[in-house]
Amino acid sequence: MENTNLFIELVADCLDDVTVKEITLETNLNEIEQFDSLSTMSMSAAINIKYGVNLSGLDINECKTIGEIYALIQGKASK
Repeated sequence: MENTNLFIELVADCLDDVTVKEITLETNLNEIEQFDSLSTMSMSAAINIKYGVNLSGLDINECKTIGEIYALIQGKASK
């Protein structure tokens, strides 16, 4: 799987008014004001398109950090 910077760019694109410089893999999703149900759906669709991994909104919402989402994708992509 590609490097984490490209994944962070994908996440930032799914969040309104959030730049790549504002988030890292350690960023807590609950601390991102723009992280809501719409961004979760957007992220789910973008992950499916980019990585071919189908994550539900529930899968994403169970993650505490951006890094946990990344790890989840890696786990499902390797299967």
